[in-house]
Amino acid sequence: MTNDKLFSDVLTNDYNKYKQMKPKERNNAFDFIRGLAVLFMILVHVLGTYSNTYVYESFFGEIIDFLGSPPAAPVFMFTMGVFFMFSSKASNLKDGIIRGLKLFLLGCILSFLRDDLLVLLNCNLTRMDYVSANKLMGIWEVDILQFAGLAYIFMSFIKYYFKKPIWWLVIAVFVMIVSPFLWEYPQM
Repeated sequence: MTNDKLFSDVLTNDYNKYKQMKPKERNNAFDFIRGLAVLFMILVHVLGTYSNTYVYESFFGEIIDFLGSPPAAPVFMFTMGVFFMFSSKASNLKDGIIRGLKLFLLGCILSFLRDDLLVLLNCNLTRMDYVSANKLMGIWEVDILQFAGLAYIFMSFIKYYFKKPIWWLVIAVFVMIVSPFLWEYPQM
C-alpha cells in the first residue's frame, strides 16, 4: 500500500482498524521536545513572577520570555495530542475523562499554590502585588494544565464518538475557523 493510499485509508476507515499499527516503543524525540516545552514554561513563569525588572528586561529575560511564551504551549499541546493518539490510557472514554480531570485539578492546585496561597499567607515574595489586591484570583486563571485537561476530555469524547479520523480533521478545521470569532466575543 502506498503512502497516499494509506493516508486516505486511515482518514476514511474506522480508527480501531489501525490500533495494531502503534509504535512498539516511545519516540524519545517527542519526549525531549515536550520536556523542553515544560522547562521553558516553568522558566517563563518563574521569570515573570519572581524576577526583578532588571532581570526581566535583560537579554536573558527576553530569551526566556520568547522561548517560554509563543512556542512552548503549542508545542506542549501538540506533543500531548501525539501521545494521546498512541496512549493505551486513552483507549476508552472513562479513562480519558478521568485523566483530563486530573490534569485540570492539578492546574488548579498549581495556580492556587503560585498565587492564592501568597494572598492567604499575607506575604509578597513576588513582583506582583497580590497582597494589596487581596483577591483570590489565581485559581480562576486558565493556564496550560487546565487547558490541557479540558482538551484531553474533549479529545476523549471525539475519539469515542467519531471513529473515523476524517471527522477529527473536520472538527479541527471547524475549531480553527470558529475560534478567532470567539476570541473577539465581548467579556462580561
